[in-house]
Amino acid sequence: MTPDAALPIRSRDRLTASIFASASACGLAILYWISRVGFTNPVAPIFVTAGLALFVICVPSVVASFTDTSDLATVSRWWRSAPFLSIACLIVTAAAGFIVYPSGINLGIPLAAIGALAFVIALSLWARRARLLSTALLLGLAVGVTAWVGGIAWGTRYKTPLFWEQISDRGNVHHDPLYYVSMANSMRAYGVPSTGLDGVPYTPYHYGSAWLNSQWADLARVDVLSFYSLGPTVLMAPIFIFALLLFAAEARSAWRLVRLEAGSTRTLDREPIAWLVFLGATVGFIPSGALDALGIWNRHLLISESYLTGLGVFVLCCGLSVDWWFSRAKESALADALFLLLVAPLLLVCLGFLKVSLMLLALAALLWVVIRSGFFRQPVFLVASFFTIAVSAITFKLVSVAAQNQGFVPLSFMRYNADPRWWSYFVLGHLFWSWVYIALRIKEENSPTLSDLASAIKHGRLLDAEIVAVVALCGFLPGELIAIHGGSAVYFSDVQRWLAAPLVMAIAMRSISSWVGPRSKKGFGSIRLSAVIALIIAIPIALTIFFNVARAVRTAAAMNVGLRSEFAALSGITPSSRIVRDPYILAAGLQRAPDYAMISALRGLDTEPRALKRRTLLFVPQSDS
Repeated sequence: MTPDAALPIRSRDRLTASIFASASACGLAILYWISRVGFTNPVAPIFVTAGLALFVICVPSVVASFTDTSDLATVSRWWRSAPFLSIACLIVTAAAGFIVYPSGINLGIPLAAIGALAFVIALSLWARRARLLSTALLLGLAVGVTAWVGGIAWGTRYKTPLFWEQISDRGNVHHDPLYYVSMANSMRAYGVPSTGLDGVPYTPYHYGSAWLNSQWADLARVDVLSFYSLGPTVLMAPIFIFALLLFAAEARSAWRLVRLEAGSTRTLDREPIAWLVFLGATVGFIPSGALDALGIWNRHLLISESYLTGLGVFVLCCGLSVDWWFSRAKESALADALFLLLVAPLLLVCLGFLKVSLMLLALAALLWVVIRSGFFRQPVFLVASFFTIAVSAITFKLVSVAAQNQGFVPLSFMRYNADPRWWSYFVLGHLFWSWVYIALRIKEENSPTLSDLASAIKHGRLLDAEIVAVVALCGFLPGELIAIHGGSAVYFSDVQRWLAAPLVMAIAMRSISSWVGPRSKKGFGSIRLSAVIALIIAIPIALTIFFNVARAVRTAAAMNVGLRSEFAALSGITPSSRIVRDPYILAAGLQRAPDYAMISALRGLDTEPRALKRRTLLFVPQSDS
């Protein structure tokens, strides 16, 4: 079956998500290459990494466009939905990386080529119904988001594209990537997650992303530390963006079913309010400094590769859950049991190894649905509940770090990570998107009084809002009751944003339209005052988003230019321009960097065969500075 030129709204929304995220992947790959101009800069690893992103992003949407052409989730199947296929494609890339060393077969370029071909097909399908204005706006948004992602990710000492060069310059890098890479290389060489200090004892930690990055590094044919600068940003950031937009698309399909709006012709690419919500949740409606003051750390999403990878999978799981929920009436008992007893537990375990907070919050949401819906009376749900609790408990024991828990400290995260002047707004601001979604849903259910609200909850009309509230509350409490080392409580409390924001995208235009209302006649005088007020509010918001993007880009560019200038000074050669691109000058300066000799020696050791590493001891005297 081939998709008709007039694709169903659901299929077009999937393709919109794919095109937007793919544009970001290609743009980030180009930015990475530009950032390394003048240094060793092979194209193949960048092509493979971007191609893997396209493989995970575009293949599911293209396949679903040909095999799952229904506009409403109720007549589709969860096992052929785009979220499930995306998770399957992620698994395929990891498996392909896993076989590189033992078999000598590297499928990196073939998978990248398939991803590029899928992107071309997705673009051709999407372009059939594209409008010039909406396409231009979408492209502009993609450029802005790409610049913001690159600026945030590469504007710190965590994942600069010049990481090896930066570490040669007095070791001026953050220690987190070194910790993760040590675990990744330990798993590669010894099959044990460990830092490699004092032997290779098992180290409890969420090392799933470290393992994934080591597989993808093999596909790209680079060392793991180099891939840490490339992969999380060029591969996982676009996949996360795709997951957000895909979740919103699947939720929109579900709402058309619930609200009997199957005849609506408005697609995601033509809903400006949805994209404004997307920008607000990612880049931010208010200045970056104010977000930091409220403890809303937008940067951590892109700085922490484990959180970014885990969130990408978590949001894909949310989209898959929507598809499963609304297709249950059409599924067989076997398909239902397969999802509950196999797919759901496996996904929870994967989330636990990626980021334990995501597993715990997903488990809380699952159990709440089982309890509130009365499904515990059905044997398959009851068995699945106990089974998921058991596998989650085992996973928690394997990955949790007891030292992270520093004891009972009331309001710990707020007191130590938010500006005291903003404490009174902390709960409101930190959980903003959850508040927005819950408020919109209460308004939709026409529940102006407490008794109306109680009735809506009792009859299950607000179950989706309840799930958001449960995730928000369960994520908020750990950081306000326990001192979690390094501000890591944010990896609990921040999750609700990425559950609520795509849901707000799914219903925002409908809610705003009911407020603004239709225009009764044409002409300037027919414009409603509510629309004028909305425009007045939108202008400062748009300016703030622009300045947030510009600030991130400026920081990353200054960091890159600054390091180049240092190498130029070390070389003793005066460059012809402020931005040093001359390979000879940069190479001469790099070789004179304080730690270049030691870093080069360590990089040489990393290229030794794994068989040799497994029977070799590296001793570093404590006197070595």
